[in-house]
Amino acid sequence: MRLPVGVRKRKNLPYNRAVRKLSCLFVLICGVSVAGAQSSFTLKANDRVLFYGDSITDFSQYPNFVENFVLTRFPKLPVRFFNMGVGGDTVNGGWMGGIDQRLQRDIIDMKPTVFTVMLGMNDANYVPFDATIYKTYTTGYEKIVATIKKQLPTARGWLIRPSPYDDVTRPFDFPLGYNSVLLKYGTFTAQLATRNGYSNVDFNKPVTDLLKSAFASDPNLSKEIIPDRIHPSNAAHYVMAWALLKSWGATGLISSSTIDAATGIATGDNVQFRNVKGGTNKAEWESLEGALPFPFDRSDPSMELALKVTNLDKSMNLQTIKVPNLASGLYALKIDGNEVGRFTNGAFRFGVNIGNLYTPMMNQAVNVNTLTWQRSDLQKNWWREVQFKYAWLPGEGKKDAVKGHQAMEADFVKHQRAAAQPTWHRFEIVKV
Repeated sequence: MRLPVGVRKRKNLPYNRAVRKLSCLFVLICGVSVAGAQSSFTLKANDRVLFYGDSITDFSQYPNFVENFVLTRFPKLPVRFFNMGVGGDTVNGGWMGGIDQRLQRDIIDMKPTVFTVMLGMNDANYVPFDATIYKTYTTGYEKIVATIKKQLPTARGWLIRPSPYDDVTRPFDFPLGYNSVLLKYGTFTAQLATRNGYSNVDFNKPVTDLLKSAFASDPNLSKEIIPDRIHPSNAAHYVMAWALLKSWGATGLISSSTIDAATGIATGDNVQFRNVKGGTNKAEWESLEGALPFPFDRSDPSMELALKVTNLDKSMNLQTIKVPNLASGLYALKIDGNEVGRFTNGAFRFGVNIGNLYTPMMNQAVNVNTLTWQRSDLQKNWWREVQFKYAWLPGEGKKDAVKGHQAMEADFVKHQRAAAQPTWHRFEIVKV
């Protein structure tokens, strides 16, 4: 599937910027509560989620994928997202300021209730393990964590082990390879998180596993998963986003519907029904799912390879329809009058997953994805193009300009969230 907007390339760094169970008998309308679906998820109403890191965070892919998943999977959950990643950063900061300035302006002043940090790729300096360089990293990271813990004592934190340097699809640059160094840095990161009562997430292993599987399937195309060996393409960022979301308690459930063709009884999970009709050779109903699917950019060949060698799309998008008691034969599934697929009665009896089909719900999710990238750009504009770029400018005008941009972003978030609300759709299963 091609995402309509948000696909951009940077020189030498090609990547696509593009996405409680209640069973009820049908009487007139069956309802479910979204509260149960959200109760085990880490993010809560009015959380402020901040991503901090280097260029891998700065490029916005995994942060925006996480945001888009939360929007579409938990459309009633008001959460704000802020990406404060800066290319080239280390534990000591970088071109947008030293670490003291970065921590105060880009974390403390933003007042996050949830934050993630991923550093290390630049800190290890792309050389074999060096004890002095490692000491700089550990000392600097400890300062970051101590400052956040003191200034934001109630914030929940996730320290992320560095994503991998690609030593899978190309030969090592030196014995054992640079990723072996990043693994040591990641071990420290996990230990630091535990010592300070924070969680840790491993981006290195799942992406390395993806590289190994992809390389075994297609050695040449697998190189495009991390084209320059440092900056992941969408394929790897989807894996990284899913690793973080799973650590927050996310599941792949969109909805689950069962329509008994013989009785016209509908039961479901995270879905409401109305106007249900059964029949030997057909079934009809209207439903309102509690969530939308997550869109993948299938126009990217490396993404297609990643989906081929993993179960990522199936893990993230579970929207199943079961229709027992259909007569033997082949059936067309129509949504809002348009056919989206054909399946046998046996497939419907077992359960058909429509989560990755191009349905009206998927089309809506693609549109939300577009808005997510636009919202991300708005945030970076006031942060970099006004607040940082004109930091030297005295007077209140600059502060007013920042506040104005932030107010515009807040208005945009309302529009973004409204676009993520599921709507009623009409389903028909008709024998071919």
